[in-house]
Amino acid sequence: MCKRCVLVNFFKLPGLFTTLLVITLLLTAIKPGVCDPRFIYSDDKVDRNRLAGELNRASAEQKGLQAIFIEGRLRTEILQNSLPDSHALTISGGVIANLSDKQIVDLEANQPTFRHAAIDQTLSQVKTSLSNEQNEIPIQWNQKIAGVDILKKFYSLKGKNRTIGVISLDYPYGHQSLQGRIKQHKLFGEPLTESQKDSRGIKDLHLVHPLGLVAGYDPTMFEGIAPECDVILAQVSQKTSKAITLLEAIEWMLVQEPAPDAILFCTDFKAPAPLPVKRALNACRNAGIIPIVPAGNNPNTITGMAALPSCVTVGAIDRWKQRALFSGTGPVVFEGQQIMKPDCVEPGSAVLGPTDHIEYKFGSGTLQAAAHFAGVFLLVKEALPPETDPELIVNALLSKCEDIGEAGPDYETGNGLPSPVGAINHILYPPEED
Repeated sequence: MCKRCVLVNFFKLPGLFTTLLVITLLLTAIKPGVCDPRFIYSDDKVDRNRLAGELNRASAEQKGLQAIFIEGRLRTEILQNSLPDSHALTISGGVIANLSDKQIVDLEANQPTFRHAAIDQTLSQVKTSLSNEQNEIPIQWNQKIAGVDILKKFYSLKGKNRTIGVISLDYPYGHQSLQGRIKQHKLFGEPLTESQKDSRGIKDLHLVHPLGLVAGYDPTMFEGIAPECDVILAQVSQKTSKAITLLEAIEWMLVQEPAPDAILFCTDFKAPAPLPVKRALNACRNAGIIPIVPAGNNPNTITGMAALPSCVTVGAIDRWKQRALFSGTGPVVFEGQQIMKPDCVEPGSAVLGPTDHIEYKFGSGTLQAAAHFAGVFLLVKEALPPETDPELIVNALLSKCEDIGEAGPDYETGNGLPSPVGAINHILYPPEED
């Protein structure tokens, strides 16, 4: 029989072609062998005696941070016994494993206390913008209404012996006012090629500008809020800006000596933060390292890490102490409960900062506002005894606020504009109890 006749008879078979097509589509849709990165964690309790024994060897000032790492290591050891090829995320108390849907079902059937969550969310830059009214803006107005000028003038505070961690996408950060300020730096993920790198200019506002607002110093041109602080900078590659890369950056930052007093996040998620990130930020807060996150520049919502109660979420105001129209607003819903966000506001509209190697420009954004809170937190911590609980400092800053907008806490400006002098006095001279 000729080949042509064979083909004709093949397609005359009733429903054969349709059946093969359906089978092919089903196999494509199911993808039983496709593996995706999953975050695996366990409800098993750790051995508290072993945890206490190892923690006894830690110094008093490191106990909080070491407790997080020791417990995380004990949890990941349990998980890696079942998943030997997994990647431990100690700070989140779980592991990353490439597993298919079928493997997940089998794993949770054999290990009833194991749980899983997706970890494929992508980071995005918190946007900033240049001001178009530069000639009308008074220099350093932002430090005055943030209470920084009083801290410097009467308390001689400059951020000495304090450390800020900064996590950003890999934008340029070289500027004359930041020379000597960045003590540790590491890139996570693949570096960009020269042809892929964005030109400077507006991109400088995504990292150089907020860095300068916190730590910049140029004796003839500019002084940041905490110009003598040290900076630990972790950059996440724009080519691999996934949640797992962010987690690696957080974990690296926490093992530096000294560990940062707070972490300023210049990047966030456009959707709710993935579970391992929530757990990592909870661990940071429990260890006394304060995550500080911009409220975002969508005036109708707050999402990502900014929506988490473990983070201090900062909105922006202008020089007239009015909420910037771009500043993100709440409320947000966390685990079924409505919570107030942002927590507070700081100057973030048309503030002067470094850009483009040697220049200074006015930039706007909630990232700039978050940088202000980070700097103020460092100064207040410098003013207080070293043993002061960081949580006490945050609570004092958020409770001693100048009310902005509607009377009382609200979903546009949170508790208002923090008063650092009020916070210091509240801690050093607490009100007498009745």
